[in-house]
Amino acid sequence: MAAPVRTAIVRARMPDSYATSCLTDVNLATAPIDLALARAQHQKYVATIRRFVPVVELPFLGDEYPDAIFVEDTVLVAKGLAIITRPGADSRRREVESMAECLKVKTAKGATTTTTTATGVAGATTGDFTSIDAITAIEAPGTLDGGDCCLTGRHVFVGLSKRTNQAAIDQLDNALRPRGIPVIAVPIADTHILHLKCVVSVLAADTLVVSDSVEGRMVRERIEALNTGYKFVVVPDVVAANVLAIRGSGDALAAVIVQDRYPESQKALRAAMRARGEEDKVIELDLSEIIKGDGALTCMSVLI
Repeated sequence: MAAPVRTAIVRARMPDSYATSCLTDVNLATAPIDLALARAQHQKYVATIRRFVPVVELPFLGDEYPDAIFVEDTVLVAKGLAIITRPGADSRRREVESMAECLKVKTAKGATTTTTTATGVAGATTGDFTSIDAITAIEAPGTLDGGDCCLTGRHVFVGLSKRTNQAAIDQLDNALRPRGIPVIAVPIADTHILHLKCVVSVLAADTLVVSDSVEGRMVRERIEALNTGYKFVVVPDVVAANVLAIRGSGDALAAVIVQDRYPESQKALRAAMRARGEEDKVIELDLSEIIKGDGALTCMSVLI
């Protein structure tokens, strides 16, 4: 049984450069990002998470780091171990330093820490890091993006992608297998998807959400072939396959945040939550401008 989420880590605010310089496959010339709307969507996302758990804000890094709001790519936390990543894009390597610095608070066992708020003023933010007992890091030549890591509690499925290589997956397995979590590679480098979690994410300990796309079906088949016993909720829209499930006590969920504006996928996700007796836990957010930056719901936070 997975422990409840106690803390979420996010980036304090979005840089101006996000609208023009983020790493994305979207043609921003024909589908430009509305920066004001993107910021409003990011702020609403953070406010929504804050309804359920304390939120710790990483400091604003400046316009040199347009992708810095996507904090998921900088760390994986599993079974008490925080693994600082080594992103596959060179331009994002600096982002991991602020995450590593934040995680040093684990030695204070959840004490109040000083961070930079969204207004740029230093302030106190309390987060519970008592579940973390060690910190390690991926080393060269390994490259790992957190968006490739789908952690269920029993396994970590890792996309072997254009951003994540076998050397990093081997390091991850060496770190987590002794803690009872096998790491399973899912090859996706030959597909059009950026990260594994573009097409699959965790709804509950035994349930994954997957897109009904060529890539989604391929990923599902590869996971099913391992006989790991997971159930799947299939959604027609690729974007909607990425959901943010906030674990509560026991087997319950505190909330499941899903993408708005995808009615058929929302219907499938609500049906799955209704079957769990938890449809009231579904929250729908419109993240249109985050999607343009190749972002999704899990990308902008790290749940601990």
